[in-house]
Amino acid sequence: MIRYAVIGSGSSANSYIIQYDGTDSSNNFLNKNKGTDNKYQDILFHKDRKNLSDNKSDNKLKVPCRYDKNENYFYSDEVPDADSETICKDKITIVIDNGFSLKEFARRTSALGFNAEDIDFIFLTHDHSDHIKGVSTLSSRYSIPVVMGKDTVLKSEYSDKIFKSLIVDEGREYTYNSLKFSVFKTYHDSDGSVGYSFSIKGTVFTIITDTGIISEEMEKLALASDILFLEANYCPDMLEAGPYPWFLKKRIASDLGHLSNHDAVAFMKKINISEKSRMTYLCHLSDKNNCSEKLESLIKASFSDGMKINYRICRKGETVEGIPVKIRAGGMNE
Repeated sequence: MIRYAVIGSGSSANSYIIQYDGTDSSNNFLNKNKGTDNKYQDILFHKDRKNLSDNKSDNKLKVPCRYDKNENYFYSDEVPDADSETICKDKITIVIDNGFSLKEFARRTSALGFNAEDIDFIFLTHDHSDHIKGVSTLSSRYSIPVVMGKDTVLKSEYSDKIFKSLIVDEGREYTYNSLKFSVFKTYHDSDGSVGYSFSIKGTVFTIITDTGIISEEMEKLALASDILFLEANYCPDMLEAGPYPWFLKKRIASDLGHLSNHDAVAFMKKINISEKSRMTYLCHLSDKNNCSEKLESLIKASFSDGMKINYRICRKGETVEGIPVKIRAGGMNE
């Protein structure tokens, strides 16, 4: 079974969790690949981010092709004809961003039935405080590697406390046991900001938040998704009339800012053409420039033609538990 939740979203703190409990035991197997001795390929993750200068070839490592927390590298299943033996352990728990204190994160996840000690990776989208301020303490407390874009630059107050940093490239796909994920560029006023699309046993989760525009790549990933976390950050009327200074209003509404309610709802309608029964969680609503009632009203007006849409508005700071996904033998979802 796959369980997931919005731990909390809004202007002050954002975090999401996805967990597969490995109950599809048919896929816990010993896989033996016989072939050449070509066990290595180009870098997937840098071993020590702090010691790397900008894109120098001598800082690229040849790394084995699965992840080991103790060795701090990833192995990949892209290596052809490799001599290897891999024991597949399918259980996986990941967290995307964490703007909460360690105490508050533990309180929220515990209430949902998750254990912080089970977390395998923290995926960081960008370095704004509402997404990162709780990452380093969570990482160091439980020895959890943090996955981030290669162009993400962290302040020392965060980077010095992180257990290990694992660097990923936009446009690439990665595999770790039952988890597959791809990395895509987001358009935000934060260097190296990225989004992620995760696939676990045929169920696809995509997170599109903190971006001023929706790219073709995002649309393609959203169309393939079973679960979509989509930003609806502000109501244009509330933003214009609100207390923020003009420069900040301009930044929020820019192509490097956030998605408005209208942006999000128009996108939901655009991707609703697929036959996939998708669940969309509308999140990251601004504390001052949005409200769930405005967003709900817009959705009802936009889908008044009877078009079916599955969605849940995640109110500011609210913890929202997703609908569990059951996995049939063979790895398909129900």
